[in-house]
Amino acid sequence: MIEIQVNLTDLATLGAEFAARAQQARLRGLEAIETAAVEEAPVRTSNLRTNITTNQTTMDVYVSKAAPYAQFVHEGTGLFGPRRERIKPKTKKALYWLGARHPVASVAGIKPNPFMDRGEQRAIPRVLQAIDEAFA
Repeated sequence: MIEIQVNLTDLATLGAEFAARAQQARLRGLEAIETAAVEEAPVRTSNLRTNITTNQTTMDVYVSKAAPYAQFVHEGTGLFGPRRERIKPKTKKALYWLGARHPVASVAGIKPNPFMDRGEQRAIPRVLQAIDEAFA
C-alpha cells in the first residue's frame, strides 16, 4: 500500500500569493488596454486622448466626461449614428457653424470611429502576456 502525505500549512499563503499575482495581471492588462485605446483615438486637439483613463476599482477603461463628444466619435452621428437620420435644425431653417461656407438644410453626420473597440482588440496580446508574466 502507498501512503501519500500532504502538508496544507502553505495553503493560506498560496491563496494570498495567487490573489496578488491575479491583481498584478489585471492592472497590467488594464494599463495595456488604456495604452492601446489612447494610441487608436483620433487626434485633432488631443483632448480625447488625454481623457481616456482607467478605474482600478471597477477595472474599467473609459473616456472621462471632460470629452462629452467621445460617444459621437465612437458611434457616429446622423446617417451613421444609432438613429440613422440626417442631422436637421430643430428650430431654424438651416444649420450654420464657424467655418461653414453657408447655412445648410441638413448634414449626413460623421462615420463611426470605434477607437475603444480597436484598442481593446489590439491590447489582447499584451493582456495575455501580462497574465503569463504574473503567473510565471
